[in-house]
Amino acid sequence: MMIQNKEQNIEYLKQHAKTLIPSELSVCELILDNKNISAISAITGKSVSNITSTHCHIRNKLNLKKENLREALPRITKQKK
Repeated sequence: MMIQNKEQNIEYLKQHAKTLIPSELSVCELILDNKNISAISAITGKSVSNITSTHCHIRNKLNLKKENLREALPRITKQKK
């Protein structure tokens, strides 16, 4: 059930934030899995600065300004129903 919920969250983001590219969606998935920037960096093999930059791109594309993605993404995906 938890895996299905994660998949539904990513599908929701794909449908409602069509400008997110696959790497940004992957980072969103990891954020929704409560991973921090360091953990995401280790998992993806990308630098911390690259992940930080990706966070900024996600925020811009979702019109979130400087909002914390770990708080905003769950809220956004809960609005799906």
